[in-house]
Amino acid sequence: MKINKTSNSDKKLSIVHAVNKHIVFNFSYITSHKKYSMDALKENKKVKAKLIDKICNLSMEDKITVLGLPKEQGFEKLGNADLNHNIENTAFSRERAHFLSNPDEIWVFRLGKLGRVLGKFHDNIFYIMAIDTKFDLYEH
Repeated sequence: MKINKTSNSDKKLSIVHAVNKHIVFNFSYITSHKKYSMDALKENKKVKAKLIDKICNLSMEDKITVLGLPKEQGFEKLGNADLNHNIENTAFSRERAHFLSNPDEIWVFRLGKLGRVLGKFHDNIFYIMAIDTKFDLYEH
């Protein structure tokens, strides 16, 4: 980033395009379905710790590198039709879906044998939509 001064001495912030964009995680639109929301993690400290660890690891690499990893380490692509339950938050549909190049694309990253995290990408932002600790949200 760089700061440019304008003629009236106000400061303007201009963003310089970064070649390597790291993934940013957003929980704002996680499903309200109790089974797949953060409520499902209240009692499971092991899954919470794994989720934080995985997010930290994935956010340290640029998106291109992460998407090139095997699905066990990075992401795997699904479609909405592959889901057994609707997890999309209506606020997300109303406020963010128009930003997506393919709104039906669902991406998944794994928490080992503890669960799966499902969401959608907009550029380098990964919107977490659901956390599946029962492995029943889609066919494996």
